[in-house]
Amino acid sequence: MLPTTVKTETAAVQPSRSPVILAFAIVVLGFLGFALSELWTTARFTTLQRLAVKLEHGETVRGKAVGYYAASTDRIIDGGYCRYDIIRAGVTTTLADIDRLNGSNNRKGWNEAVARADRLLLHAIGCVPTDGNYWVRLAMVRWTKGEKPDELARLLQQSAWLAPAEKNVLAARFFLWNRVSVATLERAKETLQTDLMTTLIHPPPWLANSIMSPIGLNIRRYVAEVDALLPAERHAQLVHFGLALDAPK
Repeated sequence: MLPTTVKTETAAVQPSRSPVILAFAIVVLGFLGFALSELWTTARFTTLQRLAVKLEHGETVRGKAVGYYAASTDRIIDGGYCRYDIIRAGVTTTLADIDRLNGSNNRKGWNEAVARADRLLLHAIGCVPTDGNYWVRLAMVRWTKGEKPDELARLLQQSAWLAPAEKNVLAARFFLWNRVSVATLERAKETLQTDLMTTLIHPPPWLANSIMSPIGLNIRRYVAEVDALLPAERHAQLVHFGLALDAPK
């Protein structure tokens, strides 16, 4: 007997997936992955950043803690991290570690600290080559290792090109101007003269004093050359706020 009803089958219609929706999902997943990666990175370096903030504010930090976290900054290089806040914290801590070991009997530890800071600053410059602060900090580290006039002149010049008037960077350069040899000053004469003009002419007198003082013996003649170009009133203001422009040359 033939069946009295005929069953027909219809093909299931598959919902179409819009390329726009797929692209949006990929972008969302990408942002989510990036956010999770940033959270992990922040968590990994949180203690280092907190320590660096204390150092920058002049708070007391135990020497062992500085040494421990300075050693941990190798992870910044090994992991290829270029986040500004992390690099800054690493640089602050490694430089503090050098200061901590200056004058100590731990020569091996000091050499390791200097080498570590040098590596980190080269990494920082690779990440942000336009930051004049990293160039002058590298110059400071190289100076502690042994002064090479041509090298220091080049590093200081690069710093001045990139950060000609930033207060903290200017102060760091004058830290070196007041200490380097006559040979380095001669090779970096134009950069030094530019820094002197910037500092003696433009900022408030009290700020110029804080950036430049104490004036080193080797740069006094360069200071005198720029000072001779200043109006008498400006010279008097600078001297009034403590800048030793009238000291013997």
